[in-house]
Amino acid sequence: MIRSPRRRAGRSRVVLVGLGAIGGLLLVGCGAGQQSQTAKQQPTIDGQNAHIGTIALRDIALAYPERGVYEEGSNAPLDMIVVNEGDLPDALVEVRSDVAERVTFATSGAGESPEASATGTASPTGSPSETGTASPSGPATPSPSATAGESTVSRIPIPAASLVAFRDGGPAVTLEGLTRELRPGDVMTITFVFERAGSVTTDVAVAVPEEEIEPAPTVPGVEPEEGVPSESPSGTSGG
Repeated sequence: MIRSPRRRAGRSRVVLVGLGAIGGLLLVGCGAGQQSQTAKQQPTIDGQNAHIGTIALRDIALAYPERGVYEEGSNAPLDMIVVNEGDLPDALVEVRSDVAERVTFATSGAGESPEASATGTASPTGSPSETGTASPSGPATPSPSATAGESTVSRIPIPAASLVAFRDGGPAVTLEGLTRELRPGDVMTITFVFERAGSVTTDVAVAVPEEEIEPAPTVPGVEPEEGVPSESPSGTSGG
């Protein structure tokens, strides 16, 4: 018995409709539960990275300001990790930025390495050695704001095949006399100059807080702005 072309065409339509329905269900299943572009977004700003010669700079950022903002004219510490991937020692000799009047270096007794003392930049107790103070022609001006236990220097040694952390008691780089107000997330251009590797310029941001900040409390008797939920003095939502 020969089947008519009309019956075969009808069965083909049924097969195509069935495949289309299955494909729609698969798409719905893949998209359920999260949005592919936003599911992995991070609310924080990571530190910047840069590389010049055998020197790698990692997690560069201005430390988060304690009061949430760096006022114009204030000082801001620069956090980063400098890795020397080469077989020869190097040194950070200058840092420049158009958002600061000057950039100073300092070492602390707790954070300096034996090589720093061997080069004459700082003594083991953290006090300046005879050749450790910045000369008039040095790239960094001694900072009058250095805290107790720190000594100002003109260079920060970066030993071969090692890293130096500019945070948590280690050497310090401070942007002094900020020329404008800086808030978390603001970006500025900073140039780093090394004795052997040369210079590299990169954009650096002000760090954002690592923990969620509590919202400002609602003042009783003051109407909140439109779209902002109000709170009663006890912290419960107002009716």
